[in-house]
Amino acid sequence: MSWETNLGVGTCVQRAKLALRDSDFNQGLEIVGDRGNRTVVADHGSYQASLHCLVHGVNFVVIGPDYDQALWYRDTIIRKF
Repeated sequence: MSWETNLGVGTCVQRAKLALRDSDFNQGLEIVGDRGNRTVVADHGSYQASLHCLVHGVNFVVIGPDYDQALWYRDTIIRKF
């Protein structure tokens, strides 16, 4: 799922970190990328969430063994973002 936003990449990264931690995705928290595009990645058990902070938006991705559970986690992270 993608959102258009004017938050800026730095603010997006900070909000992404908090949303992941508040959703119990706190294993292996990592930030990768350059100034224009940063990705915040964290795990929760066998599920991995990636929030891609772009200049004009953010993409939310959660992968794991159960599709419906991954969608539920994604929606939870979006609500907390």
